[in-house]
Amino acid sequence: MRRGRAVFVLAMAVMLSLAFAAQAFGVVVSGTVKSDATGLGIPFAHVWVTQGVLPPVADVEADWRGVYSLDVPADTYTFNASGPGWEVVSEDDVVVESDVTKDFTLDTQFEQAVYRFLNMHGGVYFFSANDQEFMNTYASLARSYHYEGIAYLVAVGTQETLEDYVPLYRFYNFKQGVHFYTSSETEMNNVKKFPNMYRYEGVAYMVRNDGVGVPVLRYYNPRRNIHFYTVNSSEMGFTTLQSRLPDAYHFEGIAFYVADRYK
Repeated sequence: MRRGRAVFVLAMAVMLSLAFAAQAFGVVVSGTVKSDATGLGIPFAHVWVTQGVLPPVADVEADWRGVYSLDVPADTYTFNASGPGWEVVSEDDVVVESDVTKDFTLDTQFEQAVYRFLNMHGGVYFFSANDQEFMNTYASLARSYHYEGIAYLVAVGTQETLEDYVPLYRFYNFKQGVHFYTSSETEMNNVKKFPNMYRYEGVAYMVRNDGVGVPVLRYYNPRRNIHFYTVNSSEMGFTTLQSRLPDAYHFEGIAFYVADRYK
């Protein structure tokens, strides 16, 4: 009987010790990584905690809203955050003694992530470089648009601020339920002649058409009057389409050039 009581007391002591240790050293740091330009969260930003030159004590990828949460022992750290196309922001000597909210605001660098969705009905991709549009599509249109990741990076700015760049015009083909993109002003004006099929949606983002950067390839399906864009002709999505419909998609050449392929 005494032995059983002793085991019970020992077990309780161990549990209390572990609970105290968790309370003393298990600190939750959470917050949002935001854009200084829009005030919105940066989707899938990276947050990590370091001490000196050692490897990260902890790191995590934020969710689609830029919200993150990670556990660290109570101590003093350097907090770091970055996002696709954004500079790293660091804050040294941050003392963490209890659960804390730590938000980051990132300044725009020179590149913006272009998010890619697979249009489940059209079988082609929808691209957006607008964080608010990304969040609306991700949160509300998941049944129609499946998020596949970041397609590539494009330069941040306008035609007035970016030398050698041109607008990428975006149309919505409401008969097919897919988007069409062109960097050709002539082609843009021709497509505008068909308002019963295409709705002009403005400039998607800035690109180049002078051979500088990463080429985006364009394919055309004449039977359905839809286009397919990719930075990689051998990627699974297009390979799958070609294997099913070998005569459906014709290569039309390089549509435009972007700043960088996202890795």
